[in-house]
Amino acid sequence: MKAKERSRRQYRKARDKAPTREAKRSPGRPRGTHRKASPIMEMFRTNLADARRAAGLTQAAAAKIAGVTQACWSAYEVGVKVPGLAQADKMATVVGIDLWKLLLKEPPAKPKK
Repeated sequence: MKAKERSRRQYRKARDKAPTREAKRSPGRPRGTHRKASPIMEMFRTNLADARRAAGLTQAAAAKIAGVTQACWSAYEVGVKVPGLAQADKMATVVGIDLWKLLLKEPPAKPKK
């Protein structure tokens, strides 16, 4: 019986010393805030979304063709994630335009079907 009591006491002592969730968090940016994307990435993400809609694709369909998840495609379009060069080229191919056209200030022309 004493062994159980001792382990309970040790458990409670350790629990009381453990830092809370707020204490564990690093003192960085508040949650839910993201860094401002570069102007080029802003153009890329807006042009990518416009080109995808012009091609008549949903995020899920485009993501499946590109070999990423819908959540990942959405993160690229929102600007939370930045694709690598190979992935960006693959995404441009999926929506039917050249990669360099996604980086222009003007929205790209509708892709040819």
